[in-house]
Parts: sequence; C-alpha cells; structure tokens
Amino acid sequence: MISLYVPHGDLKAQLINTITRTRGVSGREPTYTAGYIKLIYTF
Repeated sequence: MISLYVPHGDLKAQLINTITRTRGVSGREPTYTAGYIKLIYTF
C-alpha cells in the first residue's frame, strides 16, 4: 500500500496541468507537472 500526502488536497491539480495553451504564446504547455515526473522517477 502506498500513501501520498497532498498538501493542497487536489491530487490531479498537483500532478496534471489542465491549461494546455497560453494566449499569445506559441506552443503547448507541458501536460505533466514537475511533481508528477519526480513521482514517476521515484517509483
């Protein structure tokens, strides 16, 4: 069993970026946050 502590309470908001585009800037925003990538590398 694995327990994760999420200080702000919303796990999805902490790990996945819901904003895919920034107006006036070309390109996409990263889908996954740095916290998510660190979690995957830990496992």
